[in-house]
Amino acid sequence: SQLTKVVSLFTFPMVIIQVLRVLLEPKILDFKFNDDESVGRAYCKSPNSDYGLLEIISAALLLSIFVFLLFMAYSSRELPSFLNETKQIYKAALITVLVIAIGTFVIMITYAPSTSPDAQYALSAFMVLCVTLNMSFGLMYPKLKM
Repeated sequence: SQLTKVVSLFTFPMVIIQVLRVLLEPKILDFKFNDDESVGRAYCKSPNSDYGLLEIISAALLLSIFVFLLFMAYSSRELPSFLNETKQIYKAALITVLVIAIGTFVIMITYAPSTSPDAQYALSAFMVLCVTLNMSFGLMYPKLKM
């Protein structure tokens, strides 16, 4: 019951933002060409700017949830050793930040009309897989070893 409340508390605002994003800031199709306009690439963008207001709000909300969870891990460091997962949370958070930073950097570097979008989609899928499995595996594996 309490876990459901906590998960709902963190998930519900993101769902609302995503629904508002689809309704209020729909993406439009645009094309990006190389310098001599011989090769182009279709992509979706916000009509007003590259990043919509709701995208910025959702990124800020996600970052604030991440920081809040790190603060909760820090404040629970005095728990008995069986319940203390601060080290695992910090390791998982560090790996998550590194995967997101390196993956985003590589995506930004390879974003060109001449680059296949399949590479970026594969890297994005790999990043999502790494982040979700890292959190699950990093927090559950030490408990399973006991």
